[in-house]
Parts: sequence; structure tokens; C-alpha cells
Amino acid sequence: MASDGTWTQEITPHEYADFVKTVFDYWFELDDPNIKVRSFKHYIEAALGHIPRICSMANGCHRYLSVDGQGDVYPCGRLHGIPALCFGSIKDQTFEEIQLREDYLVYQEQAHHLDVDCETCKWRFACNNGCTASRYTETGEILPKTPFCEATKEILEHVSNKVKQVQS
Repeated sequence: MASDGTWTQEITPHEYADFVKTVFDYWFELDDPNIKVRSFKHYIEAALGHIPRICSMANGCHRYLSVDGQGDVYPCGRLHGIPALCFGSIKDQTFEEIQLREDYLVYQEQAHHLDVDCETCKWRFACNNGCTASRYTETGEILPKTPFCEATKEILEHVSNKVKQVQS
């Protein structure tokens, strides 16, 4: 509930971080190899100093294009159906032609933007300003800084501390 008494469907970054840390702790303590949580695996990779191999943490938007069932091309499967981010169709253009389009090049520039705070962040290698789809807003803009910045730092610190405890 918002401070004015109305209902909101949003959670704060801190609430998100608390939830992820709670679930991570449960998963970590359970230590069941049959239960796989992809994001937890990538957080542990980061805690060990490795660059996570998932596009949302590795600034990898430039390496992917996603094609929907009609042949329309988007930068990511999470962005399917957003007309402003449809870069054409494989029915009409090659991938090479699509990657030369002005709207695609502008998207790539915005997607790779690193906020000033990112430059000195100890977790830059594992975050890179987060997932571009999470930075896309209802107004059609790509935010210059992920709204999950503080939550990501909090989660990565927590996971790093857990990993250090196990290592010692």
C-alpha cells in the first residue's frame, strides 16, 4: 500500500532485494542439486569474480536479436510486441540489414549506456547497468540507470558474503 493509502502493485528495490536474499538463503541452505535457479547461479559466479554469462548481467544486448512467431525482429524476447522496438521483419530484411537500421543503432547506444555510478561500482563487471528490458519504460524511453541498481548491489553483496563463509 502506498503512503497515501492507495494500493500499488510495485515493490521497492529494497523489498525486491530482501525477497531474493530470503529465497537465495533457503535455496543455498537446502543444497539440493536438483533445484536449479539460473539467477542464483549467476550471482554465485559474480561472487567468485567471474563475469556472469547471461545477457542481463553481461551487457550483451549487442549479441542478440529475437524473432517472434510472425517474423518480426526485436532486441530481446522480453520486448516482443512493443512496436517502437520492432526493427523490421526477417520476411523483408536480412539480419545484417536490420543491424544497420537507424532505430536499431540508437537502441544499441542506449542499451550500452553506463551510468556515472556504474563506472566506480565494484559490481560493474557483474551488472553493467542491468537488463535493458528492465530499463525500458511505458513512455518508450530506456532509463539511463537501472531501477534495480541498489537491489542488485545488495543481492550481490549478500551472495558474496555467503560464498566467503563457505570458502573459509
